[in-house]
Amino acid sequence: MDPVVVVTLADESYGLPLAVMVRSLLEHLAAGRAVRIVVIDGGITPATKRRLAESWQDTEAACRCEVEYVIPDYGGADDIPAWGRVTPLTFARLSIARYLPLDSREVILLDSDTLVLTDIGRLAATDLDGATVAAAQDPFVPLVSSVGGLANHAALGLRPEARYFNAGVMLIDIGRWRTEHVGSKAFEFTRRHLPILQQYDQDSLNAVLAGRWKELDPRWQVQPRTANSLGRQPPDDPYIVHFSGRLKPWLYRGRDRADALFHELVDRTAWRGARPARTLRSWALALYDSPIRRVLYPAERRAHNWWQRRQRR
Repeated sequence: MDPVVVVTLADESYGLPLAVMVRSLLEHLAAGRAVRIVVIDGGITPATKRRLAESWQDTEAACRCEVEYVIPDYGGADDIPAWGRVTPLTFARLSIARYLPLDSREVILLDSDTLVLTDIGRLAATDLDGATVAAAQDPFVPLVSSVGGLANHAALGLRPEARYFNAGVMLIDIGRWRTEHVGSKAFEFTRRHLPILQQYDQDSLNAVLAGRWKELDPRWQVQPRTANSLGRQPPDDPYIVHFSGRLKPWLYRGRDRADALFHELVDRTAWRGARPARTLRSWALALYDSPIRRVLYPAERRAHNWWQRRQRR
């Protein structure tokens, strides 16, 4: 049985969530299954890499896990500016094919702010049915015409009801990705449309892969903040939890059961005992992650998108 290949990305500030994500993946890996984890390394220090290795070494699946750190490749677009909470590192995922051997087949791209709560081999075994990628619809930006979606969807010839996917969890046919030059096309889209991008590299992928992606069961990417933001309860049996956006469990003390599970996993890593500091910022985030956000969220999204565009002019 070939190992499942998972590509993720992290910098020094994401050492703790990376430790938790991989720990959760290994704890749920099926018996006898191997995994190869490729980390796009945005500057993780040797000391943190040692802590990461320590965080996983006592799992039963550790002997079936290979970890490799690779240098980010920006596809010739090294001058992509950082804005908001996103660093240029996120765009390095567009070069995913460059980090893998030419004979690679299906690979999983997985953000490091996730929890894997089932055997990752189940996702790897998903039939792509001829699509280039499989991904889940984004609950916050469900359509290309939604607030925060593709601002130029009409000019791109996309119908307003076309669905929009979240790129934090993707199963990729890497052969098709290479043949169709998805990475280079996405970088080109980024260069041409940077002033109007609202979801960074995710916008570029949705534009380039329009009509060529398969929708995954929403349990493959459950975002726990939907209850307070959208007034909609997420599925109660998630396969993968994604802490998307600003409300990260390592920044404030969240109330969701996913936050509790995150910290249970923290305590099984080399960061055991780590909890968010009690600061004005963490207090404000905790207050905002409440039903208050349901009222303020639409205005927040519009203001955030306006500010992003203004910064890039």
